[in-house]
Amino acid sequence: MASDEHGVWMDRFLSDVEGGHAGKTMQLVNAIQSCSSSPDGLGVKNLCAALERDGSAVGRNRTFRSWLVTHRGAVLASWVELGFPKPSSSASSQLTPSDAHRTGSAVGVVVFDFDQTLTTRHVGVLEDLNTATCTDRIFGGATRLHMLRKTLEHIRAAGMLIGIVSRNSRHVVKNALAAVGLLGIVSDTIIFGFEDYEDEVPKSY
Repeated sequence: MASDEHGVWMDRFLSDVEGGHAGKTMQLVNAIQSCSSSPDGLGVKNLCAALERDGSAVGRNRTFRSWLVTHRGAVLASWVELGFPKPSSSASSQLTPSDAHRTGSAVGVVVFDFDQTLTTRHVGVLEDLNTATCTDRIFGGATRLHMLRKTLEHIRAAGMLIGIVSRNSRHVVKNALAAVGLLGIVSDTIIFGFEDYEDEVPKSY
């Protein structure tokens, strides 16, 4: 299975979990509780302690989904280390036509501003861009971030690429998106910041 199809499969799996798929959520919960080691910064030890304290499957699933929203990007990057399920050899044949757009040629580009459009406020160049800060202070919290991700995924599913043109730093934009798992949805090759044009260029034509 090609790596891009593998990435689409994992992304769909997490979207199903975030959407409330109990069976897939339980697969990940069981895997992470059995994980002997995990990458730094994911808070797996605290998550496992919270899962142990919760006596109901529904409560454990809710706790896990809340953690997933905060760490989605890092979870995708650490999928194998976390012991999460691997796609079957037939998984590529299960990709939907919408998924095919995401691994094939784009039919167009949708361009967004960054500050106070994708984010809820201006993001400073010296901002602390850890995952928790980005989720709550920059992207408006887990609920808004989930809605934003679904919107961007819907655009990608229509066969469109997503770009950003910003007066902010390209470095800041990419790091903020990466911290919350959106950089894989937004095309990093069409993100433009103040490094890419002169100051006299107007904000719009």
